[in-house]
Amino acid sequence: MSESEAAEAERVIAVYPRVRLAEWANLSDEWVRLIVAEAAFYDAIVQNDAAILTMGDDTLKKIAADLVTQVQNSITIDWNFKASVKAEMRAKVRRLLAKYDYSPDLEEKGVELVLQQAKLFTANGKEES
Repeated sequence: MSESEAAEAERVIAVYPRVRLAEWANLSDEWVRLIVAEAAFYDAIVQNDAAILTMGDDTLKKIAADLVTQVQNSITIDWNFKASVKAEMRAKVRRLLAKYDYSPDLEEKGVELVLQQAKLFTANGKEES
């Protein structure tokens, strides 16, 4: 198993209890998907301990929730294939992180990880318009 596969397996294992809880609470598939997406975006922006220490968990959770909304409202069928559309998505994510004073030295890695999660979010059932 490669390092990236191992990291993905760890992420899935970490998210699994939240999915089971959502299913147990009898939430719709859409709500379960949103919970998983929010957890994935949260994981993307807390890759560096400095973000947790300087911003606090509550702020990071709010950023993750806002990222889900931002991505949902921004993705189109071609967002990941057209350079101009991808650049627009990158700029929106960057602005959202800046709104919360996300550390500039962590921002580029954070943006990249958020875009990777957005790609997965798109692949996993976003109703595209």
